[in-house]
Amino acid sequence: MTDGYLWFEGIGFPVVGYSYEVLKEACAQFVIKDEDIVLVTYPKSGTHWLVEILCLIHSHGDTKWIRSVAIWDRSPWTETDDGYKLLNEREGPWLMSSHLPFHLFPKSLFTSKAKSSLPVSPPTSTGGHCRNPCTSHRELITMTDGYLWFEGIHFPVVGYSYEVLKEACAQFVIKDEDTVLVTYPKSGTNWMIEILSLIHSNGDTKWIRSVPFWERSPWIETDDGYKCLNEREGPRLMSSHLPFHLFPKSLFASKAKVIYIMRNPKDVLVSGYYHQSVMKLCKQPESLEQYFQWFMQGNVHYGSWFEHIRGWMSMRHRENVLLLSYEELQKDPRSTIERICQFLGKKLTPEELDSVLKNSSFQVMKQNKMSNYETLPVDLFTRPFLITRKGICGDWKNHLTVAQAEAFDKVYQEKMAGFSKGLFPWE
Repeated sequence: MTDGYLWFEGIGFPVVGYSYEVLKEACAQFVIKDEDIVLVTYPKSGTHWLVEILCLIHSHGDTKWIRSVAIWDRSPWTETDDGYKLLNEREGPWLMSSHLPFHLFPKSLFTSKAKSSLPVSPPTSTGGHCRNPCTSHRELITMTDGYLWFEGIHFPVVGYSYEVLKEACAQFVIKDEDTVLVTYPKSGTNWMIEILSLIHSNGDTKWIRSVPFWERSPWIETDDGYKCLNEREGPRLMSSHLPFHLFPKSLFASKAKVIYIMRNPKDVLVSGYYHQSVMKLCKQPESLEQYFQWFMQGNVHYGSWFEHIRGWMSMRHRENVLLLSYEELQKDPRSTIERICQFLGKKLTPEELDSVLKNSSFQVMKQNKMSNYETLPVDLFTRPFLITRKGICGDWKNHLTVAQAEAFDKVYQEKMAGFSKGLFPWE
C-alpha cells in the first residue's frame, strides 16, 4: 500500500473496502452464471444511474426496492470485500457491478451467457482514458501516419486489414490441441518459434530450413496468417502479438497450450527502435529520443508494453499457460527448453535436445534464410536487415541516456506496482 492506494496487478484500488486476498480470489475464481446481469463501467461513467435503471426494470417500475435497499446491496461490486461476500451468498440470478479492467475480470464471464452492460463516457467526463472493454461494441478505424488503427491500437498497414482483425479477434476458434505463442513485439518471438519448430520435429532441421517462420507459426491477426490457420488441419502452432483484451475469447474455454515470453522493456524499446527505423511499411522514427517518447506513450505497434504485459500476467496461474522470459532463455537455454518440452508433454532424446539447442542458437539462425528475414523483398527495408540483430540482454545501457533510464524507471514503478518481487528477472 503506497500513496493511499492498494496495488494489485499494476492497478491502484482504494484501501478501504478492498483487500489483496479478495481481489485475487474474485479475479481468478468468481463464477458468473448464465442468468446473471453484469454492469461494467470505468468509475464516474454513470454506474449508479444505470444500477437505478436496472433495479427499476427488474421490479417492473415498483420503487419499494430502490427506496429500501442501498445501491451497493442491490448490485454488489464483484471486487470489493463486502460485495464479493454478498454475491457468493446470494442465490441467482444476480445483478452485479464492477469497475475491473478487462484483463482482470473473472474469466468465467467469457464462457457464460450472462448479460453485460457497458456504458461509456467521454474521457473528459471520467478524468481518464476511455476504452470499451468489449471489443465488439466499438468499430473505429483510421489510417493515419502510416498506421492501421483498430480498437485504439495501431498496426502496420501492410499485411493487416480491419476486416481480418475484427473477425480474428471476435470469431477465431482456438482448439484444445493448439499451441499458442504470445509476445509483445521484439521480445523473442522468432527465437521461440525456432525452438518450438525444432521441438515439434524432434530436432530435425528440414522444416526450419525449408519453410519461413511465419508459415510454420502463422500470426492469428495478419491477413495471410489468419487464412493459413483456418485452412490448417490438426494441432496448430500459432503466434500473436495481440494484447489480452483483443485476443480471441475462444482461448479462455480451451485447453490450448499458451506460452507467453516477456523481455526487459528497455531492451524491447531499443530493439523496436532499430526494427522500425529500417522498415518502409510504417512511420520511421527520426531519432531514438523520438521513439523513446512513442514507446512510453504506447504509440507503437500493438500499443503499450505496460498494458500488454499487465493483461497477459492475469493468465499466469493457469495450468495451460507457461510464462518465460528472454533473459532466462539466454542465460540457461537448455533448462528452459527442457521446461518447454515438459509443458508441451514432448519427450526428446539427449541427441534431439542437443539439436534443438544448437539449431536455435543465434549463430545458426543468422545463417538460416528461413528464419532471418532474408527471403523478404529488399525494397521493404531502407538498408540490409536481419531479424537477429544482437540477441543480448542489457543492450539498452549502450543506448539510453541516464535521464531516459531514470524517466523510464519512474513510469515503470508506477505502471508495474503491485506485482510480486522476483516475477520479472530484469528487476
